[in-house]
Amino acid sequence: MDGERFVYIDIDGEISEEDLVAEVVRRLESIEGTGVRINEEITLQTVSADSESNVLPYNEAIERLVAALDFQLVSMALEINGERVAILRSQSEVDEVLSLLKAQHLQAEDYLVVEFVETINTSPVTVPITEVLSISQVLQHLGRNITIMEEYVVRDGDTMGAIAANHGISLSQIIDDNPDVVPDDLRINDVLQVQHNRPFLSIRTIEEVTRTEIITIDDQIRENPSAP
Repeated sequence: MDGERFVYIDIDGEISEEDLVAEVVRRLESIEGTGVRINEEITLQTVSADSESNVLPYNEAIERLVAALDFQLVSMALEINGERVAILRSQSEVDEVLSLLKAQHLQAEDYLVVEFVETINTSPVTVPITEVLSISQVLQHLGRNITIMEEYVVRDGDTMGAIAANHGISLSQIIDDNPDVVPDDLRINDVLQVQHNRPFLSIRTIEEVTRTEIITIDDQIRENPSAP
């Protein structure tokens, strides 16, 4: 491996370096469930091993190689509004995450359209295994709320306490976010920075709703003496 002798393999017959590497990669991909690219260079050299050399059977030698190799995963990056937010093993895992995130927000079954407000893209990447997240980790990351700042224009009758209460935050928080504003001297058209919590991902739905209403009609009786 990378020019250094790693293991003696007892091979009955001929085997090429390409076949050996392909077998190692196949076993790694079977374990990881996605494509892999090994970092080391593997070469074969025919030698005569003495009795003291640790000569291993082919399968055992392959297992030792698999356990020792450093490799990267061919994975799928998930991007939201052009920013990479997570890396999963495959497109199928990305699809599963997005499907589960949609399901968390749906209150009915017969939606005509269910889509994310944000722009979502995926792209293949090759990264170390430590950068790849599990489905549960990505769900936890994307399913959380985030805090953003929005501007609020003071209107007649507003107070700091009322504005804070209407936005679900504490009075001390809105005071801390607006150090240049005197709480007891609010003026109309003053602009405050107010914290606002929103989901990391937002869902847009279109649905068809049918309502049945009972309309009561008053009966009217009219006499017509000329009618038979």
